[in-house]
Amino acid sequence: MRNQLLAGIAKVTSLVLQCDTYQQLYMAPDPTLRLPEDVLDALEKSIVQAYAKSLLFLGFAIQRQRSKIKAVDAPFKLGDMEKYVKGLLESGDQLAQAADNCEKYCNYLNRATVKELRDLAEESHQAIQDQVYVPETSSVGATLMYCL
Repeated sequence: MRNQLLAGIAKVTSLVLQCDTYQQLYMAPDPTLRLPEDVLDALEKSIVQAYAKSLLFLGFAIQRQRSKIKAVDAPFKLGDMEKYVKGLLESGDQLAQAADNCEKYCNYLNRATVKELRDLAEESHQAIQDQVYVPETSSVGATLMYCL
């Protein structure tokens, strides 16, 4: 039971750090990286669920530590502990999936930006070629022959 308790606390720590990171990355007020509402909503729900599952686990852990009859009721609480740890793992998976969706959308935006930049470069290159007169080599050769 103690090992599960420590593993659960480690998972809570990891989830809290992940939630904070995802909030800073994807929920920032930067308008250039604004994600669609449905993607943001899914991430927000996953973050809230991760926090809720973490609090439930921590509440159970505190109650367990304060119990005066730990040794007597430990076998009965083992199932509860497994349920809370399983909830942490599931919310971690959902959080990772929501973050992956955000990352996919950001990659899509980056590809679109790169495509726009490439199109602008091609247009600029074409405009420069249209403005600069490059004489044909055959007329240059004929001009040289005439001068000699």
